[in-house]
Amino acid sequence: MTLEMRVTSVFHIQGRGTVLAGEIAHGSVDTGQWILVATPAHASRARILGIERTDNGELVARAGAGDAVALQTGPIGFDELADGITRDADGVIMPLDLYVRAAPRPWWQFW
Repeated sequence: MTLEMRVTSVFHIQGRGTVLAGEIAHGSVDTGQWILVATPAHASRARILGIERTDNGELVARAGAGDAVALQTGPIGFDELADGITRDADGVIMPLDLYVRAAPRPWWQFW
């Protein structure tokens, strides 16, 4: 089953990258895996640099369906996610319609 996670929290850590938090609905994700961060109109490729289980703070190499996690990726420009996020009065980013999905394999990996 392919990866799908609705993002419930997103933030940027200066010098480290972007963190996407939520509960994995389907599939699994591994450190090093390429994902798509998808809004209704756009999808950005990103690589998973780290996975933390949010229930106990444990760093794991793999997480699956039902796991509440925070996925660290390289920097993702919030302008690329504009139709999937909003900012509150204090400037805090809040996801509206933002998902993590498995990135398709590049064509050369089919052989």
